[in-house]
Amino acid sequence: MALLFKWWWKFNKENYPLWKRIMCSCNDLCGDERLYDQGLKLNTGLWSDIRRIEEKNERLATLFLDRLKISIGNGIKSKFWSHLWLKEGVLMNKFPRLYMIAANKDSLISRCGLWNGLKWV
Repeated sequence: MALLFKWWWKFNKENYPLWKRIMCSCNDLCGDERLYDQGLKLNTGLWSDIRRIEEKNERLATLFLDRLKISIGNGIKSKFWSHLWLKEGVLMNKFPRLYMIAANKDSLISRCGLWNGLKWV
C-alpha cells in the first residue's frame, strides 16, 4: 500500500519526469490532471490500483492534496472547468449548472479572462 501511495503522490506532485511522460503516452492521460480524474485504457493492473488510492483512502488523499501547491502560470495548460486550480475544488463540480450551459467545456484558463492591470477580469 505504501508503494502504491508513493507513486500516486509522485504522479500528482511531479511535473514531467520521463516515467510520467511514458505512462501518460501509453494510457492517453494528461500529466496536468490528477490521475483519479482520468480513465485508464485498462481497468486492471498496477496503475489502476494506484489510481484507486484516492478513492479508497479519501481522508488520507485529501490530507496530502491539501498540501499540494497549485501553480497555474499563464493558464495555457490549465483547463478552466476540469482542472483543480482552486483549493475549493474543480469548478465543474462546484458549479454544475454553469458547467452545463458553458459554451466551451474544455476552455483553458488563459482564454477565460484577461489581465487589466493587476486584476484578472
